[in-house]
Amino acid sequence: MSLLDDLPHLCDAYPLVTSQGDYLGSQTARGTATFTGRDCWHQPLTSREVAEYQKPGIEATGKLYFAFDPGLDERHVVVVGGTEYDVLSRPMPDCMAGMSAAWKVVIGHKTGEDAG
Repeated sequence: MSLLDDLPHLCDAYPLVTSQGDYLGSQTARGTATFTGRDCWHQPLTSREVAEYQKPGIEATGKLYFAFDPGLDERHVVVVGGTEYDVLSRPMPDCMAGMSAAWKVVIGHKTGEDAG
């Protein structure tokens, strides 16, 4: 049995939807759930991964592993353990020792102009 058979965390994912706000501005909010209660594994980023994803206005903080492609992109947010994170990367296959292939998504917080 591998970790992929029993991932220890659950997450929900929502697309970000932009709509016309008051005074001709726009507002970004969560859309209808892409999925809820999906098994995943939430892990902190390594220092190398932080350096790769860290950019002005983006705070990369963690990664999520899924047993299969979750179909997420940078226009989604995920909620893990009650905390909301921005998706900072598209899913990518990641071969891990003892886990076979998992799908990894980098998560964090957009704090600058790129913030929803």
